[in-house]
Amino acid sequence: MAYRILGLAVTLALTVVPAHADSEWGVVLPDAGCAQSQSWVARVRGQSGVLDATVLAAHSPAVPLAPKEQGAAGARTIPGVGTVIGGYARTLVGAGCSAHAEAGGSALEVGVPHVAGPGVSLSPVGLRFDGFAVTATSVPGEGARFGGQIVNGVVTSLGRTVLTLPASLRANVGLRVPADPALPAIAQVVFNEQVSTAADGTPVSGATGSGWVNAARVTLLGPVAADVTIGHAAVIGAGPDGVLEFPCAEGAARCGR
Repeated sequence: MAYRILGLAVTLALTVVPAHADSEWGVVLPDAGCAQSQSWVARVRGQSGVLDATVLAAHSPAVPLAPKEQGAAGARTIPGVGTVIGGYARTLVGAGCSAHAEAGGSALEVGVPHVAGPGVSLSPVGLRFDGFAVTATSVPGEGARFGGQIVNGVVTSLGRTVLTLPASLRANVGLRVPADPALPAIAQVVFNEQVSTAADGTPVSGATGSGWVNAARVTLLGPVAADVTIGHAAVIGAGPDGVLEFPCAEGAARCGR
């Protein structure tokens, strides 16, 4: 399907791929007990759910198409956007209702959507990483902890470098593309995205024993709307008070997001 963005002819292949996840957290099993975890190397969603593809997904306990861990030493295609090398996803549910998830890769190059140019990406948003890794861990009585790292990260737009990422990133660093607020927004990018959730994967405000981290999330706006997550790790477990937390009543303080 072809569109035009800022005068560029952009084609997005809308291949229907079986989804490995049914929410931003991932696949939340209602009968998994006191803890579970999910991770993936990349996920692409677009066109109101027509395109939903997950690359190298893992889940504990294991579910169809997402074993407890998997990886690929070579290059893997991320449908419609690019490639990742050395991708891995691992999950674990341990004794005492603890949970851990991690994902990463040794190199990544994507364009959202992919628009090839002469030696450079002409995509509205392009990402190049020499490596990336995320971790999520839940320990009863301590809550969830998240970590994210991107090595030599570069953001491009329409063939130009717009940002070189620092070696250390605080949580939830956002980038508007283009940065000039006088121009219409093409996309929003968030790095080291960290979100606390209830025990069903619903985002909430405040610290809990559940949540997710993404190394990067690209949300493309306009007629080719798409959402791409790179490096995802998620856990569900007991919060600092030692109990699972479920969605609060409408209007309660924890329903912040």
